[in-house]
Amino acid sequence: MTTNWQQAACRDHNLELWFPGKNGNGCEAKRICRTCPLRAACLEDAINSGDTYAGIRGGIRGGKSAEDRRRIAAARKRVEPDRSADIIRLHRKRWSTKSIAIRYGINVDVVCRVLRAHREAQAGAA
Repeated sequence: MTTNWQQAACRDHNLELWFPGKNGNGCEAKRICRTCPLRAACLEDAINSGDTYAGIRGGIRGGKSAEDRRRIAAARKRVEPDRSADIIRLHRKRWSTKSIAIRYGINVDVVCRVLRAHREAQAGAA
């Protein structure tokens, strides 16, 4: 599914609002983000893209600061052990890695890491 970024609430605003610098807090950008229909997609894009926009790191994206996004990404990397079995089970049922990630609210890279570890364990047992 492709995101139509033309619907973004930020499209007609000055880019500097989203990159307030050391002395800014981004309150105006966060206020605009709260009204945006693409807020969730923007946040996911920021987390999944290595947190850059047009080559610029940080700033406000998806209504969250760079620090907020780092915390979200770190939390997604921690997968409960019992969830690994569920990830493997869904993958065997032909669920895509993206669908599994969405189901558990984790990054696709985490799903891939769980599946890779499972394959390596299976190969080692053979």
